[in-house]
Amino acid sequence: MGEKEGFLPFSKGFETLCAHHSQEPKQWNSKSIVPHIVTSTVFEVPDPTHRTGYLYGRRDNPSRSILQNVLAAINKARFSLCYASGASAIVAVLSLLKTGEHMICCNEVSKETYEIFDTIAKTYRICSTFTDFNDLSNVCEAIQKNTKLIWAENPTDPTLNIIDICGLANIAKDKNILLAVNNTFLTPYLQRPLELGADIVMQSVTKYMNGHSDIVMGNLCINKEDLRERLDVPQYARALRAGVVRSHHSFFESRYSDPVQEKMQRSLEQRMAIKFCVKLEKSAAETIPMLKKTFGVDCLSNRQIFRWHKAFAEGREDVNDEDRAGRPSTSSSDDNVKRVRDLLNTDRRLNVRLISETLDITKTIVHEIVYIMSHSYMTNEQKVALNITANLIRISIGLEHICDLILDIEQALDRLRKK
Repeated sequence: MGEKEGFLPFSKGFETLCAHHSQEPKQWNSKSIVPHIVTSTVFEVPDPTHRTGYLYGRRDNPSRSILQNVLAAINKARFSLCYASGASAIVAVLSLLKTGEHMICCNEVSKETYEIFDTIAKTYRICSTFTDFNDLSNVCEAIQKNTKLIWAENPTDPTLNIIDICGLANIAKDKNILLAVNNTFLTPYLQRPLELGADIVMQSVTKYMNGHSDIVMGNLCINKEDLRERLDVPQYARALRAGVVRSHHSFFESRYSDPVQEKMQRSLEQRMAIKFCVKLEKSAAETIPMLKKTFGVDCLSNRQIFRWHKAFAEGREDVNDEDRAGRPSTSSSDDNVKRVRDLLNTDRRLNVRLISETLDITKTIVHEIVYIMSHSYMTNEQKVALNITANLIRISIGLEHICDLILDIEQALDRLRKK
């Protein structure tokens, strides 16, 4: 938003950008505060000799432009491009490579990402190397003379390992290689890879940025003008390669972006409160009632408060290094595979949950038995190397009350032990 004469400078916080960026009422004749859904596929051309602005719905649309501008703002990017799906956005990045060129990909990625870089890339005679990014020396060893792209997911899928994006960026820059980072899990609210040195940030808007599982969309954010031109000029090439985002989807996703910070913020605020109590030299026993009085029924458990109090008392400063609400967590049960499957499926012991291959929605999802669902494309040897065992379960926590979820899981495990 532009600054107004006589007013203090306008805030540029994450929440403010989501709520206001590119949504000024003055752009609409009606001065409506909520942006319009523009369904028109054709637009008036005032001067045929200077074809600027909106020309045809396949190439661009005002509703789509608003969303792209918002996503660019919260990613600290100059440019943002939306696609019909996250997979379409990945294909668009792949299109930057030419026949005979080479790319390096993290070996812990989603099924769709693997299929695109392994199968589809081969049809264009683009070679792909999958390697472990936990040790960046593996990336250095995989670089070839014709390597043009490094693709990372942070955290990785499904084991949620954290990759050194800054280290990757230094390697890529030194060799003049593009670095693209899938930021779907963390969203720009918690991580902005462009600020860490990445050239391209991809996110499946279908997941966290949407949060309701009713829109399929992908997004790329970039800072370099030449990359924008290669991805978007001519603009209709985006439609030919990766599909067009519908204006209705753009409109609704612009609205969904507003509350995204609330999906990620709740536990961070409480950790900051605990840290403040430590600074005031309050004991853990004194901290618990103070937090419960402030946050009420949404407060962390006593055990969580004690754990964070101990960490801060020992000098650890970071409040951001634990799984957030909604982000998937991964664990491997000691029970055998049959009992795990019984827990999820046969006996239906869990009440507040769904079984699905997706994640990052408002409802808690038991995100599959990873071994046989989302990562079934891997060989047994690959799964073993990544600690993806047959009894590995992933749960994506939604927005249900935490007490309901804890009690539900406890009763399911208790019944399983008694069986």
